[in-house]
Amino acid sequence: MATGVMRLKLNSIFPGTTNFLVVGIIIAKLNPKVIISKKDNKETSVFSFTIRDSPEDVVNVSVWGSYDFTKQLYSNFKVGNTVDLINPTIKFKPEIEERYMPKSSSSFFLTLNENTSQMLIHDAEDSINYKHLLRIPTCPQNMYLKIEDIHSSGKEMCGKFCSLLVIVRCVKSTQLIKTKFGKETFLKEIIVLDKTHPTLFIKIWNNELIERATHWIPRKTVLSISDLYLKWDIFKKNMTAAISNRTIITEDPSTNEANDLKNYAITHLIGLSDKFTINIPDLSTITEIMTCKRILINSNERNVQFSTVLYAIVSKFNIDGSSPLFLNKCNICGTDVENAYLMCLNPECTTHFNIANGSDELESILNIKLSLTDISGTLDNCILHHKAATKILCKVTNFQNMSLKQRTELKWKYLFVNCKIKLISTKSTPGEKITFIIVDICNEGPIHTFISQIPIY
Repeated sequence: MATGVMRLKLNSIFPGTTNFLVVGIIIAKLNPKVIISKKDNKETSVFSFTIRDSPEDVVNVSVWGSYDFTKQLYSNFKVGNTVDLINPTIKFKPEIEERYMPKSSSSFFLTLNENTSQMLIHDAEDSINYKHLLRIPTCPQNMYLKIEDIHSSGKEMCGKFCSLLVIVRCVKSTQLIKTKFGKETFLKEIIVLDKTHPTLFIKIWNNELIERATHWIPRKTVLSISDLYLKWDIFKKNMTAAISNRTIITEDPSTNEANDLKNYAITHLIGLSDKFTINIPDLSTITEIMTCKRILINSNERNVQFSTVLYAIVSKFNIDGSSPLFLNKCNICGTDVENAYLMCLNPECTTHFNIANGSDELESILNIKLSLTDISGTLDNCILHHKAATKILCKVTNFQNMSLKQRTELKWKYLFVNCKIKLISTKSTPGEKITFIIVDICNEGPIHTFISQIPIY
C-alpha cells in the first residue's frame, strides 16, 4: 500500500477524494464483457460488482483494463469475499448506470483501472465483521411482491422489475445453450415459491450465480431477490422471471419473515398427490360409524389418521362448474405435475422434470371436491379419492369427454341424496385445514332404510 493512503468508509467518500482505500464485502457480481471503442476501434474489458460495508451503504464498482487483467480479477474474487479497493476513482452515476446496475445507496460509483488501482483480499482480523452483511437484504420488506400477484396480472407485468422473498423449490441442471447470435452461454433454471403460489420459474444467466445456485437446497434455501425481471413465456403460457444486471440475491436472509417462510415450506408443502397415496385399509374393515360433528372433534383433538363410516347427504358436488377437475401426477415419484407447466418439481425424480403429453410418466387423475352434511354439521374439505371417483364418474377419459348436460345429470344422482360414505381423516400440520379423503361412496336411497344405524352424536 502506498504511503499516506487513508482507509475510509463508503459513506465518507465523494468525487474528488484521492489516495484512499475502502474495505467492503462483495454481494453481487456481473459477467465480464469486451467492449470495442468507437473512437479507435480498440478492445477493452470490463466487469462490475457491488460491495457494502454497512447495512445502509452499498456501492457499485467497475473494473476496466485488458482482457487478461479483468478475467484474472473476475476469477479470483467471489461473492462473499471481503476486499480492499486501493485508489479507486469516484464518479457520479450516469442515467445508464441506474438502468443496468444494482441499486446503490450513493449518487456515485467506483472504477478500478488496471494501471492505477488495486484490488486485494482483505486479510485483516476485522474481515469477519463483514460476513453478516451477506444476509441483510438490500430491499425493504414492504417492497416484496407476491408470486400470486405476478401470475394473476396476466401479461401486465411483462417487462417490469420486482423484488421477492421466496424459497427454492427446485434447482435444474445447468445447460450450455447457443444464443440467437451464435454465442455459447450457460443457463440454469430454478423454481421458487412463496406462501401465495407454489411456482415461479427463474432463469439465471450470470456465471457466478449459476455456481452459487448449485448449492441451494430445495425447501430450505430462502432467497431475497431484488430487481428481478419479469417476462411472459410463450411456451409455458405463464409469467416467468430472469436474473438481470440489476439483481442482487441475498441467501438465507437473517429476518423473521425468511424464517417464517422456511417453516412454512417444511410444514405446509403437502400436495394432493401426497394425500392420494395414503395407505387405504381394506374397505370391509372400515365399520365404525360417526357423525360429521364427531369426525370433526376427533380430527381436531387427535390429529391422527383414522377411517370411519358416515351416513350423510352430498351437499356440494360441483362437477359441472369451472373448478379444476383433473390433476396430473408423476407416475415415477407421485408428485403433483402442474397443468400449466407439465413438469415434475421433485428434484430427486428421475423424470428430469420435463414430462411430455401422453407420456407413461404422467397420469391424469380426477380431482373432485365435495361437501357432506348430516344433522350434526358439515364436512367441507372433502376430496374423492381417485378410485372412488372413477367408480361413480367413470374413467377419466370418459368423464373428460362428457358434455355439460351429461355431467349435470350425473351430479344430481348424488347431490342432496342420502349416501353411505367411507372416508379417511388425514393428519394435518399446524395451520393446515384437515382434509377428508372419500374412499368409497354409494347411494343408499330412502333414509328409513338405514336411519337406525346413524349415531345421535
